[in-house]
Amino acid sequence: EAATLNLVGSIINQLPDELRRQPIESYYDRIVDDIIDTRLTAEAALASELGNNPLLLELAQRASDRVLAEAWLNDEIQDRITDDMIQQRYQELVADTGSRDEIKARHILVGSMEEAEAAIGRLKSGEDFSDLAKELSTGTSGPNGGDLGYFGRGAMVPEFEEASFTLEKGQYTETPVQTQFGWHVIKVEEVRPFTPPSFAEMRNRLSGEATREIVETYLNDLRDDVAVERFNLDGSKVTQ
Repeated sequence: EAATLNLVGSIINQLPDELRRQPIESYYDRIVDDIIDTRLTAEAALASELGNNPLLLELAQRASDRVLAEAWLNDEIQDRITDDMIQQRYQELVADTGSRDEIKARHILVGSMEEAEAAIGRLKSGEDFSDLAKELSTGTSGPNGGDLGYFGRGAMVPEFEEASFTLEKGQYTETPVQTQFGWHVIKVEEVRPFTPPSFAEMRNRLSGEATREIVETYLNDLRDDVAVERFNLDGSKVTQ
């Protein structure tokens, strides 16, 4: 009787929220009837020739294995994932916010170091960076004054990134920067500090990541303890 009541409770927990919000009396009898009908028809199937069908027996074993595996993993995960663990992961995530700052920059792209140096000279004499980019830059952003918008680390080629993120707001490179695309003069117009999401916003994601890592660790440990033979579709053995 207790096992049956537990089964009813488990089925109720899996019902859609809109149904569970209704009085339990409105669906309790239907759940019990479904349990009874399923048990009776399963017993009838076992008593028939289907009871000896190898594929059906394998499928039944797989369903049983999956229920047991998920229940066991769930217990292990609940023991391992604590508030302290999730909080520590959050602190590690937001510890180095500086590396995720974004900058808004413009650049002038030309074909030689001499042209870039000439552009820098004109900037030092007071000419406007955007106007010079429109006049001189061969890059696709030239007509837009060299505007590259906001970008973070990893968005640009390494040489461009290294030079850009050493500049402060309002500064431009006083030495031409060479990349695979040519020679650049870069100006940083804005720095947008990275604002980490709150712990509440990140909690579910961090918990999900921890869950996947724990499950993967357990499964790898289980595999290490047994010898598993794998076969291809044609029946040939997979060689390691």
